[in-house]
Amino acid sequence: FVGPFVRFPLLPPPSHCGLGHLTPQGVLQHLQLGRVLRQVYLTEFNLLGNQWEQDDILVYCTKYRRTFQSVLAFLYSFIPDFDIAKVHLQEGRGVSFCGDDCRCEQSDHYDQKYEQERRDYRRSHPGIVDLVHRVSPLVREGEDITSPLVMRDALLSYVCHGASLPCVAGRCVRVEDVTGLVSYEEWEGRQKRTSAQHKAAKLRVYGLMKSISSALNDMMRDSRPRVVVYSGHDRTLKYLLDTLSIPNYQLPYYASRLVLELYQNASATHNPDYHATYHFRFVYNGKDITKFIPF
Repeated sequence: FVGPFVRFPLLPPPSHCGLGHLTPQGVLQHLQLGRVLRQVYLTEFNLLGNQWEQDDILVYCTKYRRTFQSVLAFLYSFIPDFDIAKVHLQEGRGVSFCGDDCRCEQSDHYDQKYEQERRDYRRSHPGIVDLVHRVSPLVREGEDITSPLVMRDALLSYVCHGASLPCVAGRCVRVEDVTGLVSYEEWEGRQKRTSAQHKAAKLRVYGLMKSISSALNDMMRDSRPRVVVYSGHDRTLKYLLDTLSIPNYQLPYYASRLVLELYQNASATHNPDYHATYHFRFVYNGKDITKFIPF
């Protein structure tokens, strides 16, 4: 089952919180998510039937300890009678699951243009630049954080676990510092979307979209796989949401998910054009967002 992830422990340590690692609370969040989606898709829709086989479920995961442990926790509570030996876990290349389409110089070009636009936004908010500069030595000793979004991400790891905000020599990060960063992130997210941002996202996520399209065709043609899971990152979801032109103003929260549901019209199953008998729906964190997708 674990394949290329053989060196990763199945669970995070119970007390130590390593930088960029999943925490026990994160494991609990994915167990709860698996249980919720199991109720919807397996109990109510009977998606896997009474007996599931190895080729019913495809699982892709980026080669990070946290994404491996996240998908393991999710599958444990999602799949009935979970058997680790029956699930084949495949490595996804890069944070965007780019497959054979990772190398693209134009995506770097558009990323740089978009990052310049974001630097211009920051210059228009000198207060937020000063805030990041002031709290940086309190959050990461010996590391200079300059991005408000990186700082927001670092501080949320304290807030979301109910931990005290960091202090050094009597100087502490304040709650209003965190709320200021979150407000700025939402403001930046609401600014007019640029072609650079949209093009960069489409190029980054091109390989993943090809993979999804291929899996959907297999589902429609062969009725298998029944379930495909990609365990990735907030940036993976951000690229997808931007590519699909779905409004999103903040980086996705912990344990966020974008579900693509495939439905078949039972009264038209004998149509020789089997594609015409299928319909789809996008659900982001439990909310139907299909109407926002331009195509």
